[in-house]
This record gives sequence, structure tokens and C-alpha cells, in this order.
Amino acid sequence: METLARNDRRRASARGRVTGGPLRPRPSPFAVGLVVVDVAAVLGAAALASSWGLFGALYAVVVLLLVAGRPEERIDLGVAHEIPMLVVRGAVALAVAFALSLPNASADAAGLQFGCTLGLLALSRAAYYHGVRIARRRGSFLADTLVIGDGEVALELVDAMQAHPEYGLRLVGLLAPGSARVRTELLLGPVQSLDQVLSRRPVSRIIVAFGRTPDGELVSALRRAVHRDVAVYVVPRFFELGLAGGATGLDHLWGIPLQRLTPPAPRRLTWRLKRLIDVVAASTLLLLLSPVFATVALAVKLSSPGPVLFRQRRVGQGGREFDIIKFRTLRVVSSDAERARVDAEAAHLIQASQRQDVATRQTAVGRILRATSADELPQLWNILRGDMSLVGPRPEVVGYVRVFNDAIRGYGDRHRLPVGLTGWAQVNGLRGETSLAKRVCLDNNYIENWSLWKDVTIIARTFGAVLAQALSSLRVSPPVSRAHSGNAHEPVLVNYAPLHMDSDHQQGPYATGCES
Repeated sequence: METLARNDRRRASARGRVTGGPLRPRPSPFAVGLVVVDVAAVLGAAALASSWGLFGALYAVVVLLLVAGRPEERIDLGVAHEIPMLVVRGAVALAVAFALSLPNASADAAGLQFGCTLGLLALSRAAYYHGVRIARRRGSFLADTLVIGDGEVALELVDAMQAHPEYGLRLVGLLAPGSARVRTELLLGPVQSLDQVLSRRPVSRIIVAFGRTPDGELVSALRRAVHRDVAVYVVPRFFELGLAGGATGLDHLWGIPLQRLTPPAPRRLTWRLKRLIDVVAASTLLLLLSPVFATVALAVKLSSPGPVLFRQRRVGQGGREFDIIKFRTLRVVSSDAERARVDAEAAHLIQASQRQDVATRQTAVGRILRATSADELPQLWNILRGDMSLVGPRPEVVGYVRVFNDAIRGYGDRHRLPVGLTGWAQVNGLRGETSLAKRVCLDNNYIENWSLWKDVTIIARTFGAVLAQALSSLRVSPPVSRAHSGNAHEPVLVNYAPLHMDSDHQQGPYATGCES
């Protein structure tokens, strides 16, 4: 154990790390070398095809943008599984370059350069990977790796890593309950100490194998590890039956399949487009809807004494607090005694009293605003400011977050991405008096499987949900009001709408955990 610790300190010192913060793996030269190899292959293909005109230049640039390098290397290096990717992206580059260079492009020249480029890319990558495997056997290109588990598969992984360095994994140790089957010098502690181990040791990869640790105890810890730029791989269940054969992103270590967890959304290139879309959409809607804002503001002002807007402290990405903005829909509390009573009820989550209070204080204009979700429109300003996004988990009231963090498993994980005006849980009907635990499940599911297309589908389904809500709510009188809260004049209340974009909770601290 002392030897392992001494080696870790030596590696950390050699990489220029300092104490006082989490240790981050150094950038691997693998991707840099692969980019150099790809550039040389593309230029060599252009020389072989004698394609130095407009088409040749365009094709070389586009194919390099689509193909050159990768953000991380595989464990089981090989060019065979990359051939389909090279063909598809090479064809896309061919189509783009051919379209942009018309009418000067020649079909014969284009086909020749396409074939030369694919051939040289495949050959150069195969040679490069062979050289990397040789370098790994000599101690280079190795990634410090942590294994979680104490079952037979975990022990097989340890043996494979030590016997086959060509896979590029250097064992740091195991996290598992004490076991007679695991050598003492390999054990670093239980799974609960994962955060501490990642802070002390230069771990860049984690492999999760079978063991006695319940899956529920691993989820939050592994999510945090992924957001620390640690590559996490999981041995698929029942892989011996071939159930993992067609999985996307599947890797292998000496015959044991490894499924890599998807990198977090903020690490992907498409994530930047999400913020760009938010800014463009919010600014455009604020401009186009300015007459609606003026009309609604005047209606709210005439409906009852009090401010047009109210603000409420909510919790956003990473636990950051911000003021959410809405049009006021409730009559302002008229006395200190009444305000104290409502505040006390809200603090203790007395749901029936809150429903009655909201129904009593709702104005006529407020009913229409809630039914049509027009009271949410000022949140476009929150989106433009960066407090929120168009799509994401709905922001929760600060006081309730403190309660739910301790009461509901996985609740804190839903703050990994920006909160949204609408979300996956809301379009799946989890609004109003529904299970908060189930909402947390869907929020985390959205985060784990985020994509721009998923955001598009959620926005499209939101329009349908709002329309259905408006038709149903305006036919029913009086409606059961959803949660609404305000500024100094309008206290925080719980959301009870049968259907609404705003999914403020209805569950108390007794809510159960998130089922897997």
C-alpha cells in the first residue's frame, strides 16, 4: 500500500500537480498524435489523386473537420470498427465539397480522391494503433484506472490489466467492501470513498464490475465522477449471453465487454448550440411578444392592487440561486396576520390549506394567465440572462430544495444542467399532484440522455400540453390553482395545476426515493 501511495505521489509530482484540489489526468498525447496522422493521410491522398484545385482543398478541409482525431482513445484499439464511420463521414465530406465546387468539380477526380483518402486513413490509423500498443507495453500511453467491485469479473479485469498492458490501463486499486478474495494492497476503501480517492489520486478511468455494492449507492458517485472528466466504463449485465453485442460505444478488455457512460452534455460540441438557441429564441420572442407583455401587464395592474411582476428565489444549475419572474396572478395578502398564516402553512407544506388559499386569492385575470401559461412569459428574460434554458428540469423553491435533497434519492443530481421553462417530466404528465420522486427520475433521465433533438420534441409536446390545459382549465370553474409564489407581497405557495409547464412540487418531505 505504501508503495502504491509513493508511486501515485511521484506521478502527480511529475505531471505538475499541486495539493489543495482534485487531481486531474494530464491531457493524453494520443489524440494529438492521431490528428497528425489523419492530416498526413488526407494530404497524402490529395497528392496521390493530384487534386489541388478547389474541390480537393474543400474536400480535405471538410473531411479533416469530420474525421481528424478523437476526444479519447479506445481501450481495445483497432481500425476495423472505424471503417463504417470513415466511409459515412468521408461521403458527407464528398457531397459537401462537390456541391460547393460546382461546376468545376469532376466526378472521376472526386471518386479517386475519396477512395485514396479512405484507404490512407485506414492504413495510417492501423499503423498508428500498432505503434501505440507497442508503446503501451513499454509503459507509455497508460491511463490510471480504478476498478469498482470484488466479484469474479472484477478480479478478471485486474488480472487482464496487469497481464496485458497493451490495453493501456494502469491499475490504481479497487473500491469494494473488504473481501478475502482481493489482495489487501489493492483495496483503497469502500465505494463511498470514491470522491476522496479521485481527489487524491490521478485517476482518468473507472471500470465498474460486479460486486456486493448496491447499484443505488453507485449512481450519484459515478455521475460526479463523469462530471470530473473521468471516463467511466461499466461491465454489462449478462454479457456472457451476448446481450451487449450491439451496444453503442462498446469497448473490450481481453474479452470482457465494457460500456462507456455517455460524456456529460456540457462536454459535447452540440451543447454550445443549446445556449445559442436559447439566446436567439428568447430575444426573438421577447421582441415579438412585447405587445402581449404590455397588454398582460396592464390587465394584471387593473385586476387588483399590487405589483405586475413577482419574483421568487429558485435553485438553478449547480445549486445557484436566482430570482424567477412571473406575472402576478394572486391577490396580494392584505394584512400581516394573513401573510404570517400563509407563510407558516407554506413552510410546513400544508397542502390542503395552500390549495384553498390560492383558489381564494386568484384573480380573474390570473385564472386566464394560468390556464394559458401566459404568466410564465417573463421567464424568457431569465433565459436570456442565463438563469434558465428553454428546456430542462423545472427550478424548485429554495426552501423545498433543502428538504428534498435529504428526502429523495437523486434529487440533487437534477441540478447538473440548467433548469428550464419546460421539461421532460412535464410533457410526460408529471405535473400537478404527481410523484416528485418520479419527476426526479425523468429529470435525471433527460440529463443522462440529452440531445438537441430531445429538446425539440419536448418543446413541440409542450405546445400541445399548454393547448390542452387551456381548453380544459377554461371549461372548469373554479379551477384548482397551481403553485404560485411572489415577492414581498405574495408568499410562496405550492403548485397544484392539473396541467402546466410550471412543475413546482406537490410532494412533502415524506416522498419516497426514485425507483430505478
